[in-house]
Amino acid sequence: MHGRRPACLIAFATVVAPTFAEGTSEDAKDDAGAVPFILRTHVIAPHRVGDFVLEDTHYDPANKFAGVSIRYILPGHEETRFDLFVYPQGLGDTEQVLDSGMHVFRATLDMAAGQGRYRALKVDEAVEFDVPLQAPAGLAEAGKDEQPPFSDTQAPAATDDELARTLATLTATERHVDGRRMDMQYEYPGDAEGEWWPMRSRGYLFYRHLYFFKGRTSAMTTRIDADAFAALTDRAMRELVPAVQAYNVGSCHDNALQVDPTAPEGEMADALVREIFALQARNEAANCHALASEGAVTALARDADVVTIEYEPHEWGAE
Repeated sequence: MHGRRPACLIAFATVVAPTFAEGTSEDAKDDAGAVPFILRTHVIAPHRVGDFVLEDTHYDPANKFAGVSIRYILPGHEETRFDLFVYPQGLGDTEQVLDSGMHVFRATLDMAAGQGRYRALKVDEAVEFDVPLQAPAGLAEAGKDEQPPFSDTQAPAATDDELARTLATLTATERHVDGRRMDMQYEYPGDAEGEWWPMRSRGYLFYRHLYFFKGRTSAMTTRIDADAFAALTDRAMRELVPAVQAYNVGSCHDNALQVDPTAPEGEMADALVREIFALQARNEAANCHALASEGAVTALARDADVVTIEYEPHEWGAE
């Protein structure tokens, strides 16, 4: 990359030009600041994730900040419930957000026990539990209007050794969803008066798409042993959490590149590549979209339940 600017960098700069949703008003197009941080979120729950089958989704518009509850079942394991609760969190440092979220999670368990919903509650210390992340299913079709950083035809030439090494390093970075897990035991009221069922349970909390993804799995101790329950619930979270999306629409879609224009050309080219990949990572982690055509959401919603949460302009703010 000596004395010339690779063609792929020019393509990158074109790719990240700001775009707006179909049907967006001309006033909004002229004044991007008028677009709220998040206008709406489509929570997308596939009908089937591997062997897991969607049983139900629930959302109360009058209590939108409680989010969406999603239940999956696994045929052959009817003794275990697999629940996900997807509710808004916002921007923040991942570790701090998860620590705070787990503190609230733990407090809600104590509150429920105090209300008599269960008894003999025992909760272990939370441990780190990250979930490997792959490219979302249907990305190629659903994101036609939101191009990847470069196409096969725009990839760096073999002679651009420095750029190629940079791209290889960045694309090899491990992708995952950060999370926590804690084991619980308690007794749950049975059908007969004075009857209590001993339960195994696990709680999970993940920070994904600017939302909390809280997992709860429970089963009677008499119906599944501890090792089988642990393996099954970890498997459920590893499969379900990457498959469920909170697809955000609003000005949270970040198109701003931070590159020093006075830097030497070689340094600027390298910095531009890194910034583009960082921008892509931020947008992917937040799942934010400035261009959200009906076709994109429709493609993602094939064989899935879609619950749409509409927000007032002040409810997310301009973070």
